[in-house]
Amino acid sequence: MDDLTQPMYDAVSDLKETISESARNLLVTMLQKDPSHRLNASQILQHEWLADVDMTTDILDEQERHLIRKEFTYQLQQKKLKEGRGVTDLNT
Repeated sequence: MDDLTQPMYDAVSDLKETISESARNLLVTMLQKDPSHRLNASQILQHEWLADVDMTTDILDEQERHLIRKEFTYQLQQKKLKEGRGVTDLNT
């Protein structure tokens, strides 16, 4: 293990008293240096630690959804306006 990944493993190890073995296992498998040893998104969602999670649960409240819609609508309008003037960079 190199100097960059060691702190991550140390942090997971330090959580031994506060999180379950299953949660630690998920973190360790997600932090693998070699991508071929890491879990992919489907494997993460099928991990035993997430087995009892209701994936249909909405994590945003109505106010947060409203703000996201408002920002999306604003960005979309800005893009349309700039495209109408021939400008393609939205950050100018």
